[in-house]
Amino acid sequence: MDDEFESTLSNYRQTRQDSFGARHLHFKSPLPNYLADEDKEYSGIGNGIDIGRYVIGFQIDNSFLSSQLKGLTCIHNVHLTNNEYVETIFHTKWTHKTTEQLTTKFLLLGHDLPKTKNGIDPFIYSDATGDFVLNSAIEDGENPDLGTACLGAEYQFTNWLSTYSIWEYTNDVTIGADNYPRALLNSSNFTTITIDGKTYRQVLPFLYKQEFFDLLPYEYNHIFKTGVNIQPARQWNIYLDYTYNPNKFAGQIDNNINHAGIEISYIPSSQWEMLVSYIWTRTNDINKLVYNDEVVLRSYHNIFTELRYCPTETDQLLLQYGVSTASNLETKFIDAMPTLDTQHIIRLFYKKLF
Repeated sequence: MDDEFESTLSNYRQTRQDSFGARHLHFKSPLPNYLADEDKEYSGIGNGIDIGRYVIGFQIDNSFLSSQLKGLTCIHNVHLTNNEYVETIFHTKWTHKTTEQLTTKFLLLGHDLPKTKNGIDPFIYSDATGDFVLNSAIEDGENPDLGTACLGAEYQFTNWLSTYSIWEYTNDVTIGADNYPRALLNSSNFTTITIDGKTYRQVLPFLYKQEFFDLLPYEYNHIFKTGVNIQPARQWNIYLDYTYNPNKFAGQIDNNINHAGIEISYIPSSQWEMLVSYIWTRTNDINKLVYNDEVVLRSYHNIFTELRYCPTETDQLLLQYGVSTASNLETKFIDAMPTLDTQHIIRLFYKKLF
């Protein structure tokens, strides 16, 4: 698509770049009674396509050994329509049913980028224009390349006990973290431009206080995650997990944040469901950074409960206290932690399918 291409019904800003979930491994499954969407394992991989670009790439799904080994491999190379190089991204992700009890996963990602330009952020771009925003902390000629290698295994000891562990070696503290929290510290200025003798006002988005975060080139770090799932009875499910991440700015967008948690669900019948969770997290205080220019590491505590009553197949009554995983009982798949501290909010919902 060249620079003159216009589409009133489509926007390519979000699909051109990977979502953060596509750059990690996951094992957590939905609760009983809800369909697991296996396609989510590979969702969120960007294609590089946008206005003013051309992309060459391929994607291949593989299945071997009577579907015991499944994989997805994709690569795309992106240039602007003036032939300026933008990026090359390589993904390969594999799942192997090693034994009846053991499932192993592997992820390898390489993200090649051109050397940085002075004052231009190589990752964060304007949703309005697609142009990369200004960042005074970026120096000329730095190496912004990203890479990730990830191994994970889940073992089902019995029909009521399973555990998983994930090791991740990465320097992806930007896209793999949804650019959190760097992208939050943004504002904009204005300048004037002249086109065909007419003067226009142009918005210039920029980032500030970026010197508090890791600067290019990003160092590689080891991230360790583990979890245990216990189902002592058909009605009960207990899930415990823990993550260690050297990146103290890792935030509550997924389970890569430093944390330990426990989640207990009780489903005594098709009509009643209950969930209680507690999560301890440790991360840098963003408010202290923004308002006091201080980097302060703090602990947080979050309690969440949900009660669901389904008198019929088409009616649901929900009572919630606090805020926890974005998906809670209904579509729980990938850990998410939209809040750090307990939120004293009570919500009552009634849902009806007509």
